[in-house]
Amino acid sequence: MNAMIYIRGNKADYDGWRDEHGATGWVLRDVLPYFPPSRTQPSLTGPLHGNDGPARRGPPVHARTVQAWVDSAVAWASSRATTSTRGQTGAGLYQ
Repeated sequence: MNAMIYIRGNKADYDGWRDEHGATGWVLRDVLPYFPPSRTQPSLTGPLHGNDGPARRGPPVHARTVQAWVDSAVAWASSRATTSTRGQTGAGLYQ
């Protein structure tokens, strides 16, 4: 579902581009250094988060209705014991 969120891709996606399509240089360890300089997010610090980039990220929206939706999505997924093909499932508060 596209909700205009920012989320870094799953490691298996990047590695799959190399393994399945021969995209040398696109594994996560090769592209990860490019993410922090491209964004600004003052609420997060550390080597994986940037504060000088052109893409500004705000804090997650914390509203009761949003939290209720997240709780419902997690409960629904847990009741079905589903997994994605890349091993990443979930719901949460995003930037």
